Amino acid sequence: MKKTDNKGHKFCVVFGTKNYYDMFKSYLYKYSKSDWNDIVVLNVDINSTESDKARGQEICKELGIHFVNPDTNYTSWQESIPAAEEYLTKHNIDVDWIMSCQHDVVPVIEDYWDRIDNNLKHIEKYKDNVSMFGGTTYQYIGYNDACEMTKHPDVITRRKTGTSTGRGCLEDGLLDEGCWYKNLPDEYYLQKYFVVESPTWCFVGFNRKLFKEHITADTDMYFELWPDDIAHQFLKKNYMNISFPDLLACTDHSLKPASCSSIARTSNKDFCQEHLKFIKKHGWRWGYRQYSDSKFADVIDQYKNTMQEKMYLNKLSDGPKLIEDYLNY
Repeated sequence: MKKTDNKGHKFCVVFGTKNYYDMFKSYLYKYSKSDWNDIVVLNVDINSTESDKARGQEICKELGIHFVNPDTNYTSWQESIPAAEEYLTKHNIDVDWIMSCQHDVVPVIEDYWDRIDNNLKHIEKYKDNVSMFGGTTYQYIGYNDACEMTKHPDVITRRKTGTSTGRGCLEDGLLDEGCWYKNLPDEYYLQKYFVVESPTWCFVGFNRKLFKEHITADTDMYFELWPDDIAHQFLKKNYMNISFPDLLACTDHSLKPASCSSIARTSNKDFCQEHLKFIKKHGWRWGYRQYSDSKFADVIDQYKNTMQEKMYLNKLSDGPKLIEDYLNY
């Protein structure tokens, strides 16, 4: 039975799935500390094999997941967001945010969904200024350790686990951590939220209204940089992206079922194609500030009075920035 009651949540969750349907029962629904029955979950098939797509429909039906495109084929993860938007509109599901999730990242706190609601209420008056949101993901410790860590939320300890609370290249200090917001000064983790260049794509929420008004899905963005491309389209229009440090999730590849042991990504050729497309669209290469022929400094004049320019001139060591800091910039 498909779930239509969202129990008051102002967001839904959407998965873009390419042949990874065993991940639902054997990973996500098995290990998540938060109850997936509490929210509306959608699935958009991304170019699975015919047999896997058919099996995926049976799995989604069993779990109460809305299968968005049984008769339509999509080829890129960016297409999953407008596909979900169209489905929500057609079925009168009232949410403000569409949250895209990776299959191998699970919430490690029981009140994950409630925290999202509470955090979104906290920034309600800025809803028209915020385009994307994300949270914190444990990268370097396993599932059991991550669950244990949530019982002792000391900011220093969390930092030492290599947790990520966003992605980016522009702010001074980001490249030292490989384009991640991690190992940040303690004050970042004490904030309800802070502004980031691009939320961590593991769990990333999109402002449904702003996405529909400003973003056109790019079928060339297959997998690697698809949310970062969207983030920068929003930034150029002076919308802000934020992360909530207390939204805690974990990735643990050792828990994957054998049928999903391969990495669900495109080939190296397509990986390079996405980076080249990012340069074509934005004028600079993701991951470089000083060491590439395609660097942001060379095109900064094209970003006059945009969020990118403001963030490029900022240093992480200066402390976390809130929405009002940039509104009053």
